[in-house]
Amino acid sequence: MGGTIALGSPDGSLPTATASPCADVNVVFARGTDEAPGLGDVGQAFVGQLRDKTGRDIAASPVNYPAHQDVGPGVSDMTSQIRSIVDNCPNTKIVVGGYSLGAAVTNDVLNNTLPPGADQHIAAVVLIGNASRLLNIPVTPGPAFNGKSIDVCNPGDPICSGGPAALSHLQLAYLLTGGIGNAVDFTASKI
Repeated sequence: MGGTIALGSPDGSLPTATASPCADVNVVFARGTDEAPGLGDVGQAFVGQLRDKTGRDIAASPVNYPAHQDVGPGVSDMTSQIRSIVDNCPNTKIVVGGYSLGAAVTNDVLNNTLPPGADQHIAAVVLIGNASRLLNIPVTPGPAFNGKSIDVCNPGDPICSGGPAALSHLQLAYLLTGGIGNAVDFTASKI
């Protein structure tokens, strides 16, 4: 009943496991005004649902910025993150997006500071409760992203539609109305 189980390579050494630092997809997401650092509630829900729906290896890269009224620090950080992914993980599909002020950060990057050639790596753009029009930032991400972009705005949301319903802009409203689910379905079809 004896036997030998050979592990490793013919010379007897054990194989080394290597993990790829590059995910299939990397979501670079900017949170909304005054949300806690990280992805924010909307970003966390979006990434979690996207992982559940697709079963793909999806990295989440929160944009590091104060998330108050100034988009500048967020634009700089998102631009740097996109550049890093393109340079270090050229086969990774990139999803960029944001909620409220974070959507304005995203639009500013896509219209003004996107590294040359990076648009070819961006599979989807997700704008939720887009505050761009309030900040005089282009409301759309530009022609390179036609067919790759979704702009989710709840009816009556005063930030993205000029409507009177302040509660429709809250994170919970986007979770409950299916807006995040719509963004997930769209994005899943692009990655």
